[in-house]
Amino acid sequence: MSSWHVQQLKFAFGIGGLMSFYGIVGFLAWFGGQKMGLPVNTRIMVIVVLLLTLPFTLLIGYLATRRSKKKEEEAKKEAEAKAEEKTTGQEPQKAAAPTGTYQDLPSGTEEVVKFLQSSNLGGANGKEAVYELPWYIVAGIPKSGKSSLVLGSNLNFQTLPSQRQSEQKIIRPTRNIDWRVTSDAVFVDTAGRYQTEGGDEDEWNSLLETIKKYRANRPIDGMIVTADTERILGADERQIEEMAKVMRTRLDEAMQRLKVRFPVYLVFTRADAIEGFRDSFSTSKKEGETLVWGATIPLEKTETAHSMFDEEYGLLQNAVMKRRLMRLSAPFPPVRQLRIFNFPLHFGSARRKLGAFVAALFRPNPFSENPFLRGYYFTAVPAGRQPVQGDKTMGGAPATVGTTYFTQKFFRDVLLRDKDLVRTFQEQRQKPPILGWLVTLLGAALVLILLILAGVSLVNNQRLLKASEDKGSAVLNIVKSDGNINPLSKTPDAATREVDAIEDLRVLMVQLDNYDRNGAPIYLGMGLYSGNTIYKGSDKSKGLLNIYYNAVGRRYMDPTVKRLEDELKKFAAAPAVGNNMTPQDEDNLSRAYDLLKVYLMLSDKYREKSNDTDIVNVLKEFWFTESKLPASLKDDAESQLKFYAKQCDRFDGPDRFPRIQNDSNLVNQVRDKLKAFPPFKRYYKRKVTEISKEVEGKFGELSVEAIVQRNSGDPGFLVGTVAVPGAYSIEGFKLMDKAINQADKELSETDWVMTDDKPNVKQEAAAVIESQDAVKIRDLYFRDYADRWRDFVKNVRVIAYRKETDKDSTRVSAKDALSSFSSANSPMKALLREIAKNTHFVKPKPNGWWETIKSWFKSDPLPDTGGNTAPEREFRPLFDFVEEKADKNAKLPIDEYQAEISQAYIKYNGFSDSEINELATLNDDDRNKKFPQLNTATSKIDGLAKPFKDAKDSAVGPFLAELLKQPIGNLKALLGADTLKQLGENWANDVLPAAQKAEQGYPFETSDNNADFTNLKNYLSPNSGKLSQFFNSNNLTKYFDVNGGQVKIKDPNNSPFTQEFADYLTKAFTLQKALFSKGDDVKFDYNFEITNPKDALVEMTIDGVSLSSADKPSSPITFPASTGGGNGVLIKVSSTTGTTSTSGTTTSANSSSNPVNNTGTTNSATPSKFLANTGGNNNSPAEKSFLGPWGLFRFFDASGPQKQSDNSYQLSYKLNGKTLNVKITPSGVDPFNKEIYKLRAPKTILK
Repeated sequence: MSSWHVQQLKFAFGIGGLMSFYGIVGFLAWFGGQKMGLPVNTRIMVIVVLLLTLPFTLLIGYLATRRSKKKEEEAKKEAEAKAEEKTTGQEPQKAAAPTGTYQDLPSGTEEVVKFLQSSNLGGANGKEAVYELPWYIVAGIPKSGKSSLVLGSNLNFQTLPSQRQSEQKIIRPTRNIDWRVTSDAVFVDTAGRYQTEGGDEDEWNSLLETIKKYRANRPIDGMIVTADTERILGADERQIEEMAKVMRTRLDEAMQRLKVRFPVYLVFTRADAIEGFRDSFSTSKKEGETLVWGATIPLEKTETAHSMFDEEYGLLQNAVMKRRLMRLSAPFPPVRQLRIFNFPLHFGSARRKLGAFVAALFRPNPFSENPFLRGYYFTAVPAGRQPVQGDKTMGGAPATVGTTYFTQKFFRDVLLRDKDLVRTFQEQRQKPPILGWLVTLLGAALVLILLILAGVSLVNNQRLLKASEDKGSAVLNIVKSDGNINPLSKTPDAATREVDAIEDLRVLMVQLDNYDRNGAPIYLGMGLYSGNTIYKGSDKSKGLLNIYYNAVGRRYMDPTVKRLEDELKKFAAAPAVGNNMTPQDEDNLSRAYDLLKVYLMLSDKYREKSNDTDIVNVLKEFWFTESKLPASLKDDAESQLKFYAKQCDRFDGPDRFPRIQNDSNLVNQVRDKLKAFPPFKRYYKRKVTEISKEVEGKFGELSVEAIVQRNSGDPGFLVGTVAVPGAYSIEGFKLMDKAINQADKELSETDWVMTDDKPNVKQEAAAVIESQDAVKIRDLYFRDYADRWRDFVKNVRVIAYRKETDKDSTRVSAKDALSSFSSANSPMKALLREIAKNTHFVKPKPNGWWETIKSWFKSDPLPDTGGNTAPEREFRPLFDFVEEKADKNAKLPIDEYQAEISQAYIKYNGFSDSEINELATLNDDDRNKKFPQLNTATSKIDGLAKPFKDAKDSAVGPFLAELLKQPIGNLKALLGADTLKQLGENWANDVLPAAQKAEQGYPFETSDNNADFTNLKNYLSPNSGKLSQFFNSNNLTKYFDVNGGQVKIKDPNNSPFTQEFADYLTKAFTLQKALFSKGDDVKFDYNFEITNPKDALVEMTIDGVSLSSADKPSSPITFPASTGGGNGVLIKVSSTTGTTSTSGTTTSANSSSNPVNNTGTTNSATPSKFLANTGGNNNSPAEKSFLGPWGLFRFFDASGPQKQSDNSYQLSYKLNGKTLNVKITPSGVDPFNKEIYKLRAPKTILK
């Protein structure tokens, strides 16, 4: 059996044994751990750690095998060497050291070295100075033109201390060594006798050793070997062979002693010995100075360079053949033209001898290294004469360099260009063979990383399990302790504890939901993640989602669904809409359609149609108000709604979304009423929902956070409270355009919201042709498109800044924010460009080469809108701000904007914490002196934002301008933050709680509870109220202008206050003037007038004042009543004909907005305590009462108020079959304007 087979068997047995060992140990770890009671995760972790040691074991085995093989090979080599030594009886010869003493060599070399060390070449000094310039040995037979060649380079020669400047250009025979130092290189011009046979071999070797002594790392950077063309052409083959052999011997000695691979440049000097050489090259064009005549061998072909001579020589001959025609066209004498004509022939005939010399010189030798032939070149340096002083005949003048041919370019473009070639070779050779070790280290690092990740994953999973257990148990314990207690009846403190626990659980579940949908991160993975089971549950146990569903259902969902059904019942019971439909009627029908759609989505039957966007948009109206929670928990409630609705796509399994049971009768009643809703609007609503779901599922939602993240920006510095449905995106527009074009066909198909049955196509088609109007659908879509994006922009803001030393988690670091806004991935730039892309209906330009390539294969053109749609008109200033222009060199406004932020950031980033604190205490002038970039950025950004404000057709322009100013505006606000910080805390701790108390109950919200007059007085009283005192005591008039009921910020760019706060003050002060027109108590005057109905007597008591249609139909009245218990409205209607209705029902003229239904009860299951209704008959009058401190307002809401041009209201109310008409005229600011009661105090007032 061969040794190879033995090795293979050993390898197979070794690997098999190793695998068996790990298999047995793994088996013992699993089943032994089970016997010991270890959890599954622990056993898996033990096995994983065990298997992670396998690469180490294999690596150690490989290294041990490799080491043993290496030892065996060394032992084998040593044995062979000994055997050879015994056989030959002698050791291999080494290069003998020179025996002679040559004083000129070390002294000359030392002089050059000291000269270089004393210079400042490259800033080097000491030993490294000798390596700053390349060193070249110039070698050749005697009188081969070595010195002429070097002097003909026309380099900048330096004079050594032992040399004379006047002798630098003189050509004379080289006795030993001429050291020629230039600004670019050092040339060692050697004597020609070194390249001949004789006793000069020792001196040549001594020169090499001397150079190596002073330049041990890199003795030389190349060797120039000169070959006398005239002598070679005049020699026979034997002489050429002998000449080349001697030169090859010296070349081999140089390679052996210097131990470095260096390039050899073969230069054929005195090439003008070839007849016609000088005549063939133009002196006037200085071709001898501007050309190189020869061939440089590519580095990858150096091993076969000697064999390429004939090929390259042929190329040179072809070149001179071509240029012969041009030279012959010149008006030269015939003799010269003949030489030019014959030159290619003479040059071609020289190939044989020159080729023989090259072949002999560079012929491969098995006993020595092949020289590194870099190339061969032809030059000529005719000698000139310098006159000697007093010698007019020039007979004794020394020889100098005359007109040179091809020397200057050879030195500059060939030789000096290769000056780092040897250094590169050495660096490559000196690099250790680290590939194997690198792979080994990488493998070890990988295993170590896997071990660390496994440990991190184990720790993180344990923490996650502990957090899940704690937070899930907290909610579960609250639910269990409540038992059958209605959570809506809890005290505010108990409700807050419950909601806080649910919110803590939601925050954790947001992470778990993300991991479930997108996969767990690596620090929780490694096969150890079990969060999905904890989150969703299993067949054996319920997960956190089930606990969450139960808790949210009791607190939020159950009362919300009840309110949703009540709203649908109220709509179903209201009078049908007539043919003359008002805009208010359309809004009511649209709202009812949305309510019904979501009501159906929540059921199991229509679960495939459900999407969280519609559920959130519809239910947020009731979600918080029906939960009976304190105002401070509103944000938490909205977060719960968004997360709860997101789970509507969980159809089956233990994590199934809880569904409701629809009231089929109610659904049918609402559908019947909704038939008055124009089909094209129903179609439009349905398509918006379907397209939004499709687009958001494919491209993601259009929220601030999602947009910034998709564009690789940091979403932590911008916040937005509104998301745009996917139907109002550029992708949604493509789908909506197709839907509008297909409206004729699809309107005849089933609308799942309106019916479960397939329609009679013929009957439906007739109705469709009458009602469908694609133009109206398109106009409605573009109107909503602009409204959605305007609302989006309006609700985007830059998060307030904090100093680096502050720990306020509600704010962000000013330096981090400004750095992000000025970076290439600026979240502001990403957001603005996304808005522009989705509101400009043109094909977007590809971003990058990959997008460009993909665009070639897409055929999805945008419909042509002509650029005049509502979104495009409104957002046109933004297009000019962010989109590229035809002139590629033009700077975009958004780039200028970012540059200004960058300048301010660079300066601000250079301030220390103490300097920033000092800036906050300075006045404006001093701050501007120390930080002028802030004001410069402010003014320039104001200029860039001006087109947004000036745009006539852009309602969104002011909001975009305000958004652009916020990054710098927040910084300006921060630098005055210390003076305003206390102001913000006073608002949050003192004023805000009073505001929230005042805003509880009717008429501020739809509720059976009434707003308390005392709370209103404490907060809104003009003199003693919290709001007025806060505004006046803090001198806020320096920040706000209060004029005509409007509160405006004086300097929006630099104001520390939010626009939301200014808007709130406008509403609050208007409400204050309306309710407190007579002092510090709630009191105002109005006139009440009854119009006598036909055949009826009306008697009313309004806030303690009695009126009668018979004798006192009108009177001025003060609200509230001056006597206790007199607030409210009592109505008594008696028939004067004796024929009255006995139905006892009442019908509001505007029932869709009436909190009282037509049976005289509220929308709840029990009669309202504010209404009392007595059914009349033909003998008794009908009575109606609206009791309580706000009874007047409840009567007002129930009577379908219509605002008149004289600031009065016309009310119409039906009772006992009679229509009661009332006119109410406020005496001052209108207190009956419902808009002023939509008051919600902002939690924060500072940017």
